[in-house]
Amino acid sequence: MYTKIEIPENNSLKSKIEELYEWCDKRDNDDELGKTYFNEPIDEDKLNKWEEANGVKIPETYKEWLRFTEKCLIDGTSAMFWGTDDFHHNFMPDNLTVIGEMSGDGEVVCFSNDNGEFMGYYEGDITYRTNDFSQVIDQIFERNSAWGGLSKEDIELFMEFCERNKREKAEMEHDD
Repeated sequence: MYTKIEIPENNSLKSKIEELYEWCDKRDNDDELGKTYFNEPIDEDKLNKWEEANGVKIPETYKEWLRFTEKCLIDGTSAMFWGTDDFHHNFMPDNLTVIGEMSGDGEVVCFSNDNGEFMGYYEGDITYRTNDFSQVIDQIFERNSAWGGLSKEDIELFMEFCERNKREKAEMEHDD
């Protein structure tokens, strides 16, 4: 089980973070595939120093996220978001800053240095755009709805069913 860190009372993302906590509670798993963690908040001086050094303003809703957690991993490969130490522009247009990954398939989450817009970027294509980081969090929920919002227990039950079917099939083949 992951450790929940306190959400600052005046954080504009408070209700979205609470929703994310509920979602993670249903999916949390101790193995690497379902692992979740939230690190402590970023130091405000770090935010300011990064902006000054790079001449770029971090979008306000991402600053709010960083004031909640500087780095996190959500449900294994569902999403990962970073603090300023890990921001980069590698293999990206110069006007985009990469702040995380989504879906575990190579898609990155970035923001435009020009207008602060968030976007998903995968193999040279923009997969979504938004001006609010809470809608980036919504992408996690939407992309994982393929499991129909199943709880951890439901997924485990399904996996047990698959394993039982596999064993029964192997036994039947062995008997032939």
